[in-house]
Amino acid sequence: MKENFKLRVAAIMITLVAIVTLIGPYAADWNRTHIYNPRWPPHAKFHNGQTMLLGTFLALGALWYTWKTVGDLTLKTINLNVAIFLAFGYYLTQSTAIFFPGAGFTDPEFGPIWRFIGIPGQLNIDIPMFVLLAVTYYLVNIKKEKMLNT
Repeated sequence: MKENFKLRVAAIMITLVAIVTLIGPYAADWNRTHIYNPRWPPHAKFHNGQTMLLGTFLALGALWYTWKTVGDLTLKTINLNVAIFLAFGYYLTQSTAIFFPGAGFTDPEFGPIWRFIGIPGQLNIDIPMFVLLAVTYYLVNIKKEKMLNT
């Protein structure tokens, strides 16, 4: 596979993750379970807004670094690595937030935690994003080592 083609595929994969990150938080939280939940105090809604905007910021940053025009292959690789890091950030923080005291995937008033093949809640989004970004990282970085060894 040619170098430019691999980087183009990596850029498209980062873009897919960024689009999910731009839309997902608003689709999941702009409703009665979060922003319009009358039981949530104002400060909880503040942090929910902060989280949604953080997703927007990370996604836009990832897109900017992904598609920023550079004339050098090394700079393009650096930019894609920064984009992967930014795209990874939202899902890393979302998947580990459950470890804070009293945290839950859902509020009790909305019923039990939804699961898919036994995996709870948001992890059903986080895990595919991790896999997609890991493959992207491989496309951007591992290829160089193989090319040097041949």
